[in-house]
Amino acid sequence: MTVFANILIFQPAAIGDVMLATPVAKILKQNYPEAKITYWGHTALHELLVGLCPYIDEYIDYDRPGLLAMLKIFWSTKCDFIVVFI
Repeated sequence: MTVFANILIFQPAAIGDVMLATPVAKILKQNYPEAKITYWGHTALHELLVGLCPYIDEYIDYDRPGLLAMLKIFWSTKCDFIVVFI
């Protein structure tokens, strides 16, 4: 089985889409319990997701950065696996 140390979930949409995608964090944590799961989502949902989803280890605020800023954020996560919901 492949082992991932850093997993990034990218979901910049609004609350409805985010709530539908959040179970992915739980499934990933169950399958890769040692992995750090970073959720990159809308700034307004930061407190809600961090407070209600114990499977998220870190949250990055998505505030519609430009392409270069997005690439810098992406590379800074050093993710082994990425899940993109767009």
